[in-house]
Amino acid sequence: MTVTMVTGGAGYIGRILVAALVNTGRHVVVVDRLLYAQPPPGGADTGVEFLHKDIRDLAGSELSGVDELFDLAAISTEGAADLLPELTWEINDVGRRRLADLARRSGVRRYLLPSSSNVYGARAQPYGEDDEVAVASIYAKANHAAEQGVLRLASASFTPIVLRQATVYGWSPSMRYDLAINAMTADLLTRGCCQVMGDGRQRRPFVWVRDLVRVHLRLLELPAERVAGNVINVGSAGDEFAVGALPGLLGRIAGVEPEIGYYGVPDRMSHGLSYRRLNEITGMELGPGLHAGVTELATHIRAGSAQVGDPSTRRANWMEATWCSPTN
Repeated sequence: MTVTMVTGGAGYIGRILVAALVNTGRHVVVVDRLLYAQPPPGGADTGVEFLHKDIRDLAGSELSGVDELFDLAAISTEGAADLLPELTWEINDVGRRRLADLARRSGVRRYLLPSSSNVYGARAQPYGEDDEVAVASIYAKANHAAEQGVLRLASASFTPIVLRQATVYGWSPSMRYDLAINAMTADLLTRGCCQVMGDGRQRRPFVWVRDLVRVHLRLLELPAERVAGNVINVGSAGDEFAVGALPGLLGRIAGVEPEIGYYGVPDRMSHGLSYRRLNEITGMELGPGLHAGVTELATHIRAGSAQVGDPSTRRANWMEATWCSPTN
């Protein structure tokens, strides 16, 4: 049986990924510190083994027998990274480079590093993976440093792949409402209104969490020589929007007439992504996921199963209240 390790497997993307991996017949080992007070995954007869651990403390013996590794554990927002810059460098860069090297030396064959499209700057044309990056924030700098360090480890027996992901949306058992589409959908359904930063003209690339996981699984199936050492943008050209257009789009899907408020100064950080490499390598061209993703999320919000109001769903606020507290 194939053994797949997922660090951060109790998190927002991790919960969806772990369930999908189990459905393929893999034995899944989840490593998670549970920073956001999530219930641990796994249990008897689930196909999931759980290690309550920080990735910085993993030993080679714990990777023995692991075939594939998804390294999702990270400080996951710009706000949390700005709040905790040293921790961000320790985990997002140093910790992931260390774990990738440990995986290589322990016989892990394939290593996938989720990064972020935040490493790109702002321009009208879509960014391709070979374009020059413009890493301005701590979050982007740490992600890019990890990318470079991990890719240098590529060899005939170790296949690292970097995914520069668009902004994710959609329901997960471990929700996040510090992501634009999720936050707006929750506000529309609970308050009938939502807030748009600046004038709303800034454009962003998005990806439904279930589509993202489909790409993750596809990258496990392909021959090493086809994927090794690649950086791949992950998202959908049909899911790129001006932020100011989102309330109307989401309102139509959820059946709510939105009231829209604006705050802050105009945000000129617009960018798009090219998905040519994703299509060439995987054969996948993700369609627009907004209707399906928001419909599923709205169903869970209305059913009370989407953690609306849970403080842990806004990661920077949670880290400020817990990690930065005098008792931590």
